Amino acid sequence: MSIEAIESDTNILNLSSLEESPREEKDEAVATYQNPGACSGTVRLVEGERLHRAISPNLREDLIKEKCALLEKRILDNPYKFYHDAAYLKMAERIASQNPQLAKEYVAKIEFSVTKAEGYIMVSTFEEGGIARETLTRAKWALGDIQYLYPKTVIQIYEEEQRRGFVDSDKTLEKLYQQLIKWSDPSQGMVFQILDLARFEIKYHKPELPCTLYSAYEMIMKKTEDMQPLTVHHYLSRLGKYVGEAKHPLANKVVLSLRENIQDLLEHKSDQEYFPGQYGVYAWKDLIVMQAQYPYYFKELKEDFSQYLLRIQALKEQYPKHQTEYDFSLYLLVMDLAKYNLSFAREARADIKDPSWNFQAAIEIFQNGRDSLEEFESLEMRLKTEFPEDSYLTLRLFSAVAEVFDLERAMPLLESAKDLVLAQPDDSRHWGYQNILEVENKYGLEGRKETLQALYHCNGADLSHALLPIIEAELALIGSN
Repeated sequence: MSIEAIESDTNILNLSSLEESPREEKDEAVATYQNPGACSGTVRLVEGERLHRAISPNLREDLIKEKCALLEKRILDNPYKFYHDAAYLKMAERIASQNPQLAKEYVAKIEFSVTKAEGYIMVSTFEEGGIARETLTRAKWALGDIQYLYPKTVIQIYEEEQRRGFVDSDKTLEKLYQQLIKWSDPSQGMVFQILDLARFEIKYHKPELPCTLYSAYEMIMKKTEDMQPLTVHHYLSRLGKYVGEAKHPLANKVVLSLRENIQDLLEHKSDQEYFPGQYGVYAWKDLIVMQAQYPYYFKELKEDFSQYLLRIQALKEQYPKHQTEYDFSLYLLVMDLAKYNLSFAREARADIKDPSWNFQAAIEIFQNGRDSLEEFESLEMRLKTEFPEDSYLTLRLFSAVAEVFDLERAMPLLESAKDLVLAQPDDSRHWGYQNILEVENKYGLEGRKETLQALYHCNGADLSHALLPIIEAELALIGSN
């Protein structure tokens, strides 16, 4: 039996048995009929079937298995292979609470070892005792003998073992620590490993941390000439975060090295850049956000932030054709900076001339600042006057309002976005429905059933990029009418 048949009241009730009977039978029924009220006849049968469906775990399990089989076919037919692992993980996440064993079957289909391990860890949280322990062992097997390359995932295994009181949890953590020490030895020359070791020692308050931070800095400086400027920036940025969190006096040297690296990137010409100085601008943004995140850097933040704004303005004047790209860079700064320093975020937003990026920056400040009703009304008015046909910006404001206030106040924006998508040309409408479906999935809204059907009815549309929101919605809607 198909899912459609199982979910249909008319199929389950077999209404063919209610076809017109001979006249005399109908007369007899009328003669003996006693009206029981609103719960009579077909209505009562339908409600009874719905109750049966709700209390029948076996029926729901069959629905889940059949739906998963259909979704797996959608995964395998998707030409973008990089979606496959994420799709299997999404399926496992949605069904793990109801059928952990089936969820593990889909986790086993994941190819990338880290994603597979994360899937097993997630499923284990819905299992009991010994079964959960065996699933966590599978997570370790997925990582193999190179667990030190994925310390974050190993720590997740350890924390779940510890939460459950498994006796081997300490062994899991100690094994990782010893591997990190071994592979971060300067003779190995693996910078990312010594940075992973520093992260570990910060998290678990190891007394060896100061020595590790110094060793990491020295190793990066020795390898500077052998590495690309972007690679140097990546390592120095990670080290800078750890130094800032540990409030280590090495901070001054790290900031000076980062500034020099940023100048190298600004002067470096690359065919991969979309606009002049792109990599240097983004690296400078990372430095400012790091300084805002860790109060230890506050003095450096004020200096680097003001210099950054001046440099962006100079680049806009030097390359007027790329002003939108530089405004986008400022928007990215506001998006990250608003989490830590609203005052500086507002100052950066004031320099954004592009209307769309300026509006999105204003939304970020509104959401992170938990601003007033008056601020929301100002944003809503600006949306109506400047972007009356932009469904994406309407959804952005919806999400912000839902986070700051509540869904009830935000819902008119969602309905407006749906109207705007419906008015779009047929060949682009599916992108709007995909965005709406993602929002409705996030907040568990009932309207996603209609949105999903609207997405399916976009004739000729390529839904390959909508794979993940489709999976989430389909599994969440199992059994709904």
